[in-house]
Amino acid sequence: MTRAPPPLHDLWTRNQLQRAKLADLKQYLKEVKLPMAGELRDVAHRVKLHMDVVHEKLTIHVDGTSVSPFDLKPAQLRKQVALLGKDPQGNKDELLTLLIEHLQSTSTSSMPSRSDDLKATPGVKQAKAILELAATDDYSAILSASGIDVQPSSSTAIMRKAYLKLSLLVHPDKLPKDFADATRAFQALVTAYEMLSQPPELITAVPAKAKHGTMEIMRSNEGCHRTPVHCPRCHEAWGLPSHGCEPFDFNFLMMGLKTFHCATCLFEFGCMSAEHHCPHCHRRVEYHPNDFHRHLTCASCRKTYGFYMYKISNRREQEYRAAIRATQETKLKDKARKDERTKRASGRQTISDDMRSTQGKETLFAMNLLDACPRCGDDDVDPTEDSRMSHLRTCTNATKIQAYQIKMRHLSQVIILPLASSQKKYN
Repeated sequence: MTRAPPPLHDLWTRNQLQRAKLADLKQYLKEVKLPMAGELRDVAHRVKLHMDVVHEKLTIHVDGTSVSPFDLKPAQLRKQVALLGKDPQGNKDELLTLLIEHLQSTSTSSMPSRSDDLKATPGVKQAKAILELAATDDYSAILSASGIDVQPSSSTAIMRKAYLKLSLLVHPDKLPKDFADATRAFQALVTAYEMLSQPPELITAVPAKAKHGTMEIMRSNEGCHRTPVHCPRCHEAWGLPSHGCEPFDFNFLMMGLKTFHCATCLFEFGCMSAEHHCPHCHRRVEYHPNDFHRHLTCASCRKTYGFYMYKISNRREQEYRAAIRATQETKLKDKARKDERTKRASGRQTISDDMRSTQGKETLFAMNLLDACPRCGDDDVDPTEDSRMSHLRTCTNATKIQAYQIKMRHLSQVIILPLASSQKKYN
């Protein structure tokens, strides 16, 4: 049973109208009596402009009357664009874009204050907490900003649940346009999820020798596809030849050995945070590097598929692995330097991952982003910052703290099976 596509309004709120069907877009334009000519990109842009005007109630004063930009005659439209100091040459869609963007900017700047709105906007508080915790690479605390207590030993399913919950809040498309650090916060979230779900291990610099200078494929590619992979930031396809990607880049991404940058928005991501799609119905599917040598069955279309493994010369693979190893070593050195600075600042001899995680979660608890105290688990604390800081100062019952930590370590190791697809290994 196939799911119905999301309504146009939902796609508009997510800035994904280009994913709508052309027939649906044209039907919308027909209902509002606008031109339906053009390709999918042009039609989607026209629908977006109209929805922006309708939902933001954008109007312009002409001869003492407030009218919609779409109600302007061609001569009036060119005149209004010229009054903005813009070039009045171009087709109607181009002129409307200039005028509507100006109306959006003026309506935003004319508001009395955006600081209170930013504080009240869902996700801004989490984004600021993520940026604060990212300075110390406190990955488990970053994921815990979702309200789910994530430990370094938590299962991948728990980490993914926390990541998905946060990504719905701090994705740049969900945050206000004037929140300047939106992309940086989302990048910190993706990095935390990638690093925590797959702790970095130095890749072998020299691969196993292969015959005739080509890496041997230890399994068949029968029934395998180069499954579509999309950037989690802009949702554009990754790995196209026009992006300068080699075919074997697919191997390294899907095995979780290397992160890549999106050619469209330059966002860095890996296989855990990337958007994976079924090669048959193109629905979103769950993926883990352990699935690379398996066949999966799509939960939507019930078709089975595998992941294509590209050949790579032994020399090229050796160079590639050496470059990846050098990057990993650089990151590990940077992390060691950060740990050293944190150690000197705190005056402690050593700072373990658990200790760093607890410190970060105490920050989240004080910001009311965690319900329960990360030390004792008490969830009946007044939500004000003063009350929570006072609770942390007095939370010193060693027996209660130890019992709660044992309980959380046990819960963090509970494995939740993924629902998106069933798996079977290659024969």
